[in-house]
Amino acid sequence: MKPLIFTFLFSLLSAGAMAQTPVSYYVDVAAAGPGDGTAANPWNKIFYAINRARDTTREAIVYIKGGIYRIDSTDYTSQLYIGPDNGGVSGKYLTLKTYPGDEGKVIIDGGKLATTAFYPNMLIIASAKYVKLQNLVFRGLKNTAGYVLNIQNAANIQVNNCVFDTLKWTTVAAEAGYPTVNNTSYFIHAAYVQNSSQVSFTADTLKNSALGWGELIRDAGGNTSLTSTGLVLSGNTAIASAYYVATSGNDTTGSGSFGKPWRTIKKAIELAGINYTYPTARLVNSDVTVNLRGGTHKPTGAGLFIGSNRGTNGKWFTIRNYPGENAIVDGSNLNVKFASLLAISDARYIRIEGLKLTKVTSDSVLQYASPSPGVKDTRFGIIVSGKSSNIIIRKNSIYDMAWTRTTSRQKTPSASDNLNPLVILGTTDTAIRNVIIDSNEVYNNITGYAEAVTVNGNVDSFAITNNLVHDNANIGIVAAGHYHWVEDDPGFSVTAPFNYSRNGFIRSNDVFRNISPVAVSAGIYLDGSSNVLVEDNESYKNGTGISIGNEQSNSVSGNHLVQSNEVHDNLSAGLFYGSTNSTSWVENCTVKDNTIRNNYILDSALRARANNMYGITNASQRYTEANIYRLRNSVFEQNTIESLSDIVLGLYLTHNNLTFRYNNYYVISESACQALFVEDKNNDGSIALPTDSIYAGFQRYASATGLDHTSETEGIGYGEPGCNGSAARGLAIPETMVPVAANKTTVYPNPVKQDLVVNLSSSTAERVTITLNDVNGRRLFIRQQQLVVGQNQFRIDNVKANGLKPGIYFLSVLKAGKPETFKVAVE
Repeated sequence: MKPLIFTFLFSLLSAGAMAQTPVSYYVDVAAAGPGDGTAANPWNKIFYAINRARDTTREAIVYIKGGIYRIDSTDYTSQLYIGPDNGGVSGKYLTLKTYPGDEGKVIIDGGKLATTAFYPNMLIIASAKYVKLQNLVFRGLKNTAGYVLNIQNAANIQVNNCVFDTLKWTTVAAEAGYPTVNNTSYFIHAAYVQNSSQVSFTADTLKNSALGWGELIRDAGGNTSLTSTGLVLSGNTAIASAYYVATSGNDTTGSGSFGKPWRTIKKAIELAGINYTYPTARLVNSDVTVNLRGGTHKPTGAGLFIGSNRGTNGKWFTIRNYPGENAIVDGSNLNVKFASLLAISDARYIRIEGLKLTKVTSDSVLQYASPSPGVKDTRFGIIVSGKSSNIIIRKNSIYDMAWTRTTSRQKTPSASDNLNPLVILGTTDTAIRNVIIDSNEVYNNITGYAEAVTVNGNVDSFAITNNLVHDNANIGIVAAGHYHWVEDDPGFSVTAPFNYSRNGFIRSNDVFRNISPVAVSAGIYLDGSSNVLVEDNESYKNGTGISIGNEQSNSVSGNHLVQSNEVHDNLSAGLFYGSTNSTSWVENCTVKDNTIRNNYILDSALRARANNMYGITNASQRYTEANIYRLRNSVFEQNTIESLSDIVLGLYLTHNNLTFRYNNYYVISESACQALFVEDKNNDGSIALPTDSIYAGFQRYASATGLDHTSETEGIGYGEPGCNGSAARGLAIPETMVPVAANKTTVYPNPVKQDLVVNLSSSTAERVTITLNDVNGRRLFIRQQQLVVGQNQFRIDNVKANGLKPGIYFLSVLKAGKPETFKVAVE
């Protein structure tokens, strides 16, 4: 009995050991015939090893001898497919690996595969389990889209120390990074994995390849535990980051490469850097630049649109000119209501650089077209809206745009006639953030009631720097807020608490000749915005230089710092400071270290641009250099004010808790005693005696208002004696007489209640013209007279009977072609 039992146990142990020992097979491409898979007589194709009779009790290891194993779509025995009946089972793996010592020498070559009705595959693992690939080289799939390893509905797949080499969707090197052609996205996936579990890649290498939109490992979804460790990339061509558009390009056959550019900017926006091989398109994980070659690019329809898909990856999308070439983006072919050359909405990380944007005009024919029938067409050069952020607009020229195509109407816009060359418009309760407008030139635009450069609505954090803004038919630069039309537009969702621009700076801009034909237009305007720094700008030959206001009703704005600006040679005052709306305020602002000089210039050409609506026609009409309106809790300090007249400063409407200090005022007479300051005491926005105050002399102004006690006029401080004028002007001057030009002409009494007398002495017999104008330049009286040698006297009897109300007037005496101007106060 004992020997029998021992023999039986030995048989069981032997059978168990055999069941655990892997079965080995051998493949050698150099073998003469198919063979039987033994070491002595190996198969000559991997196909036979995969399609062997499977032993489900043992693991199978297929040793593959070094050599090139070509996959041929016309020879099924060269093709590799591991299905549910070919792989391992019950934890028993099928392993394909090299002969010992042949690592890196087993080449599975896909060079003969090509796209037919389906994308080609080098090795399919479908519904199989327990498969290992080790030390194999997959090489040469090219000039097609396709797959090297296509793993679907599989489980327990291991790919270890394999190499994917020279996989190229195209062999044209210059096109390797541009795999989107004719709306087809080309790709090669080294490994494509879908609906599988427990799939791992370890120490695999991708080299010398151009996968197009493919990936080393594409997770196609539905996978559980797809892992990769120790992967190596070497010498591969990535998706391009630079794309090209040329007027000679082709949107169908072009790829966006330098040699095969697209024809339109629209196509570049649609395709550049976007991977459409996913069910939901994805952005390439790198910055993308679209270079526009020289020439005139003409968008059509509604224009160009960059939407919310851009910037979601945190990478910059740039449209710029090709270096050294002039790329003109021309709006002549836009034909849709509310069109724009470039609209950016809900996008992020957008840069527009080096372009020339021009020839956008609104179309009055579309007023009753959809959308918004009855609303006039408004068009845009560049508009940024929605929830956009991280926007840079740099080194562009924006010019020759107009709200109307009828030249004769350009000077007569209504409030609904608008064209915006460049506008940042926050239209939702999520603010537009981080906007930079830098080093652009915005000029020769007929904007109607719109501005040249506009920041409005819900915008939080912006910078407008180093721009040239000139020769536009309204305001140059504005940061605005609280406009009701922004809240009321049915296409917008911004609510009142967020409807204002804020936290920005306007720095180092050159702003000039921005002249509206309907109202005094500022070079730089803060209108309902908050917390804006205006610094180191030069603003000149505009309607006014800088305005800090708040036009909209029942609102408060402010917290601005306006410093170190040069404001000069504007048609009206250099500075407007405060709100002119009787229900609104400007507050908590500081205006300091600015130079405001030589405004109210005589310039007939600029006045003609203003449609003769404002601007002066002679020197006698000059008025205040700086005007203060509804302003509270604010500072005006360390400024230099130089007037071309003797009128320096005006205080209008309601203001309280103001700090004026350390300012230096200069007047044309060079006399602190002749300097005039005016104050609106009844809050009606005008100056008229006896209700309001006209302070003749710096001392009277400072004493009466409590302002500027640490300031100076013509070097004379508050409380100091003297006038600091010439020797004659340093004398005590009777209040009833104002001597000018060495007492050759005198005007008295001044102030006047009844009759005004003008005494002239003349050494020759000549004609004289005497005119009287109000502060708005309206002529009230003119008289011409032949002078005699010696003394001459003229009278204006009963000035009030001639329609003069209490206030300031300017009397001009023109003799020998030289005007003398006198400021006359009527009581």
